[in-house]
Amino acid sequence: MKQLFLLFIATLAYTLTSGQQLLTENFSDTATQPITSYGWTQNGLTSTNPISATSAGLTYSGYVLSGVGNAAKLTTSGQIVYRNTQASSTSGSVYASFMLRIDTAQAGGDYFFALSPTSFTTYTGRVSVKLSSTGYYKIGVSKAAETVIYGNDSFATGVTTLVVLKYKYISGTANDSVVLYTFSSGFPATEPSQFEAATNGGTSTDATTLGRVALRQGSAAIAPALVIDGIRVGVSWADLNTATTTPPSPATLLSFTAGCPYTATVNWNKPVGYVDSTMTTLIFARLTTAVTQGIPSASPNTYSANGNFAAATSKYQNDTLAFCVYKGDLATVSLTGLAKSATYQLLAYAVHDADSAYSTSVTTTGFSSSTTPAAITSMSLTATGQTTATISWTKPATCYNNALNTMVIFVKQAVTITTTGSHDKNPLSIVADSNFSGIGSKFQSDTLAKCVYKGDSSTVMISGLTLGTQYYVLGYAISDIDSVYSTIGATATGITNNAGPLPVTALVFAGTSTSTANIIWTKDANYNNSAFTTLVYLKAGSLITKGKPSTNPTSITADANFAGVGSRFVNDSNAICVFKGDTNRVSVTGLNPATTYYLLVYTLSDVDSSYSNPVPSKIMVSSEPISTNPLAVAIAPRTSTLSPSVTVV
Repeated sequence: MKQLFLLFIATLAYTLTSGQQLLTENFSDTATQPITSYGWTQNGLTSTNPISATSAGLTYSGYVLSGVGNAAKLTTSGQIVYRNTQASSTSGSVYASFMLRIDTAQAGGDYFFALSPTSFTTYTGRVSVKLSSTGYYKIGVSKAAETVIYGNDSFATGVTTLVVLKYKYISGTANDSVVLYTFSSGFPATEPSQFEAATNGGTSTDATTLGRVALRQGSAAIAPALVIDGIRVGVSWADLNTATTTPPSPATLLSFTAGCPYTATVNWNKPVGYVDSTMTTLIFARLTTAVTQGIPSASPNTYSANGNFAAATSKYQNDTLAFCVYKGDLATVSLTGLAKSATYQLLAYAVHDADSAYSTSVTTTGFSSSTTPAAITSMSLTATGQTTATISWTKPATCYNNALNTMVIFVKQAVTITTTGSHDKNPLSIVADSNFSGIGSKFQSDTLAKCVYKGDSSTVMISGLTLGTQYYVLGYAISDIDSVYSTIGATATGITNNAGPLPVTALVFAGTSTSTANIIWTKDANYNNSAFTTLVYLKAGSLITKGKPSTNPTSITADANFAGVGSRFVNDSNAICVFKGDTNRVSVTGLNPATTYYLLVYTLSDVDSSYSNPVPSKIMVSSEPISTNPLAVAIAPRTSTLSPSVTVV
């Protein structure tokens, strides 16, 4: 077997002047994971046999990318993937080097590696492998779909070979050349004059731009199975075997500013020359001790950032206790999920997306806040019925985060809630039930106080109370992370209604014409527009049968036209609802002259439809204009010049 033995001192390669490195791929990804999870993109619809990272990476003495990261494993057919280079080339030459281990080859031969334009109109520079003899293969090159030109050398399967592909732009039409170099040891400092195989001219259209590398699993009957690693793309020979060039400049002024408990803001200045489209900023955080930096090489695509430190899972390549809390192109990140009164160590890098070149590191130390959650304020309990009430409060204006804090409200009947003792129960284990008679958890310091609310709002409507009874309320804001309770910022107390809402007073029915009248009343001082409703019923000729109503006000329709579509009273079908609302007057139309009308007015709770007490039904005609009970009678005038009224006693 003929081999090329080119003996060069590897360190000489580092002294060469590079042109421009366009891509460095060491497959520093999680082994067995598809490389499409780490910067490569599937071409076409075929996802069979996804190309995945395999451990460990290939080694080749004298190659700068030897033994770095993992490698990629290709089989004979299935998925095709590509990755864009940092920039596209349109002139001169494009070089691509990689380590290759062929595991099996087939007689027909097929290509597995190619350079192409970003538009992907064709695979322009292709590298193919075919079986030479048992245990050996030949390697060849072609431009686009032209016939593959194979070299004369045979290479042993299972052995790592270094391959260099060169595409040279030449002025003219269909005359660009593609050259293939292979090496069994060493890496020459300058481009050799001897090559393995090359095209010269041809019929295929020349490339106008090259900006993409493709890995291809071809036809099952003719394609090889292989491992590839250490892909480097550049515009000169010197680019191929030098350390990754031109790393980004580091960020500056990295700072950690503690906020409310368990939160902080991290700020930095992006470096001069930072390009959002080709670079990524990575921020790592570790509790207490400094991050072990090592020499980073992992693709930024390896990391998934989470600003919630307690939930972050993406570990730094060289320190499993440091987690990625930011990946992107901004200059700030808000951190949550921090421990209280703790020290955090931060590490920042700017990274080239194409070749995973890292800037020098930037570090800082920060200290999280030690304060407890802010307290609830301005709490109130307002009765809305005999067994219901509304509790309202003001959330903490600062240092309250819905994702990190929880408010709990406790209620106790008859006496003040005891607050002495420890308050450290995890909010996850507290059950809230707005029905006070239900299953709400008991307060740690007072087993007679029950939790009626848990959440992030500022109001709750509670039920299951006892009529005419005083209730006491207190609330806490709690840290979800460590169950630290706020101080008691506010408490409240209130009494449920004794027998439903109080009735209106000073009821007046005043005729204004032969067919109209005004009805006016005074609401109770504790009337709540958001919790109560006033209903006015009108009947001609006789008293309204009162009974004990319980109809929900939402099912009642009011019509100020007595002859209209107002709902009929549940206990007297001849009484019509002429008003439903929260004001204190209504102008009624559709009346008949010289007719006696009877009124019935209720105030009721919207929540439980508890009605105010009815009034005595004895009526005495009087010249007094004001009525003090919710039942009145009047005679509509024969003419509009007289407006008599009555008083109920």
